[in-house]
Amino acid sequence: MGATSLAGGFLLVGITSVLSQTLFTRELVNIFYGSEIALGFILAGWLVFTALGSYIGKRFRGELFFTSQVGMGVVLPLEYLFVRNLRTLIHVPLGMIFPLEVIALLSFVTLIPIAVLNGILFINACDLYERVKKSAVKGITSVYVIDAIGDMTGGLLYGYLFVRMFSLPTLFLFMGANLISATYLRFKRWRFMGYIIIAAVPFAFKLENPIMRMAYPNYKVVDYEHSIYHDIVLTQRVGLNTVFVNGGIAFSYPLEEVTELQTYFPLVETPQVDHIAIVTYNPQVIGAALNFNPDTLYWLILDKQYLKFVIRNLHPNFIGDTRVKLMIGDQRLKLKRWEGPLLDAVLLDVGDPLSALSNRFYTVEFFNEIAHILKPTGVLFLKVSSDPTYFSHALLAYNGSIYRSLKSVFHTVTVIPGEMLFFIASKGGNYHSLVSDTLEMRCYKAGVIPSYFRAGYLYGMLLPERIQFVVDKLESYEGKLNHDFHPVAAYYHLIHRSYYFAGYLGKLFWWLQNVPIWLSVILWIAVIIAVIGLARNYVRKRILEIGVIGFAAMGVNILLLTGFQIIYGYLYHYLGILSGIFMLGLTVGATRGALKGSLKSIEAGILGFLFVLCGILWLTRTYTWWVVMHCFPILNFVMGYFVGCAFPVAIRSLVTHGVAGKYAASILYTADLIGSFIGAIFVPFIFMPLYGVFATLIFMGIPFVILLIL
Repeated sequence: MGATSLAGGFLLVGITSVLSQTLFTRELVNIFYGSEIALGFILAGWLVFTALGSYIGKRFRGELFFTSQVGMGVVLPLEYLFVRNLRTLIHVPLGMIFPLEVIALLSFVTLIPIAVLNGILFINACDLYERVKKSAVKGITSVYVIDAIGDMTGGLLYGYLFVRMFSLPTLFLFMGANLISATYLRFKRWRFMGYIIIAAVPFAFKLENPIMRMAYPNYKVVDYEHSIYHDIVLTQRVGLNTVFVNGGIAFSYPLEEVTELQTYFPLVETPQVDHIAIVTYNPQVIGAALNFNPDTLYWLILDKQYLKFVIRNLHPNFIGDTRVKLMIGDQRLKLKRWEGPLLDAVLLDVGDPLSALSNRFYTVEFFNEIAHILKPTGVLFLKVSSDPTYFSHALLAYNGSIYRSLKSVFHTVTVIPGEMLFFIASKGGNYHSLVSDTLEMRCYKAGVIPSYFRAGYLYGMLLPERIQFVVDKLESYEGKLNHDFHPVAAYYHLIHRSYYFAGYLGKLFWWLQNVPIWLSVILWIAVIIAVIGLARNYVRKRILEIGVIGFAAMGVNILLLTGFQIIYGYLYHYLGILSGIFMLGLTVGATRGALKGSLKSIEAGILGFLFVLCGILWLTRTYTWWVVMHCFPILNFVMGYFVGCAFPVAIRSLVTHGVAGKYAASILYTADLIGSFIGAIFVPFIFMPLYGVFATLIFMGIPFVILLIL
């Protein structure tokens, strides 16, 4: 059994591990509609069961590596099919948001097989390589470096290549590769199975259609498209066509009533409609706005492939209209860097703020950006889910945080109640009216003959007492405003939705947001000191230090992903690339740590890094320079470097003090994963939504300050 052959197997396992992790993370985040809390649960599930696999793996000899590698190859496509059809299997309708408890349970259960196998593989690889190298420190460090190189390669391959493909052929390819690798040194007579599976990769492409149809039961799938941003599916049911984007309902058609209301309301609240910007998936909104005959209508859309999909299936009659200017790219950045004429209206149709990505269209910072590109009489329109007759605490906080954020920027905010609450904001407001006859008359003056936007229909929506009730409720909100780096609206929306299912986690989160920050800091310091006090002997102290470094690494990764998403938009096609760059830093750090280093100096370096990160994120609130954008991969690299240095230093430290190599690798790897698990829970669930990104960095720095002092 040669070192080169083993290294090739370890490398392939690393590539497969990150590819599968990134792929399943993207699939599950799409199912759970992109929430950072859902992302935290997914990462936490992966980490805790990898730690369990590491604990199991130390009880077996290294030969279990080859059996586990075969198991990983077999599990990959089966788990993908399970994830793809998750909603169907548990009877959750399309478009329904999962309760928090279900998100947590499914994230953990779904990832058990692949995560446990991943943990077993790492520990058994350490055992095998320790025997080859005749040294525990060299063997374990070599495996750590090879695994990191494999992880880096897998992340970059996904980000640049496989993200653009249907996923099942990719999994077939790596299933076959792992079987060939495992049977090269063991189970040699079964090697032909790997070649058969790789030969079947072209056949896997033909499975795309039936798998897609299985994921949309009771719907006729008319067409579908994959892009680096979206999975787009057009379905038909009972004469109604529905477009799903990443598993969520983007819009249905034909629904003329809904389209008229959300388009005509803002356009009759401004005296002229020369230049309009619209952010929407729905081409019906564009068609309705063109009825007002603007000089220019800017349609801001993220994905060129989505546009091609719409043209191919919906055949909108405005394609080729010289008044329509398409702007492809992140819509928030396009508006932030606006170079066109001042606008009469900006219409947002982006759905509720389910995550930091969509929340960035409902923040004080965004509203300020829009105020600068509107004419004095221009209007901003947006809508959120609500209730016209009853406001729970969570719903009031959700709607109130957005309303108050609007009021902090715009002089006038007109409210139109309903199950979708309409906000129309402007810097002046003299032209605003809620008189149904006046609104209908303005339509006719603009040359528009409405089907539904008529005085008789509008009268019931615009009852003064109904509007006053909602305005009084919204004005009574005295909580936090919604900011880019403190996305309270997304948090309140999550709590509000969880109340639909009588969930306990939603109630816990609501209770936590009433805990003052000073009390949270005191409790956090007390917990850290207590844990350090329990780890007085040398071995426990090293284990604790690796756990704290794992906690910081996961927290920084989540903050960087969230920050990148807030500032620069959709990131899931960058997920593998950022992961790969982190692993590159890990590789360089592990190589350095194998030669020299101390955990104290690494902890001091991480503490300083957290302060630097705080300053860079503060800069990005205002500036979106090219250099600042490319700081994110560099920051990922630096954090990976610190983590990579720590593991071999700790291994050498424990082995020097008489701890067996395989045992040292197992307990330190488990500690790293458990620390990362705690980071995946605390950072997105508690620190970031309750206190914001900058306070979160302070909470993350406290353990290092205490470790350095004690």
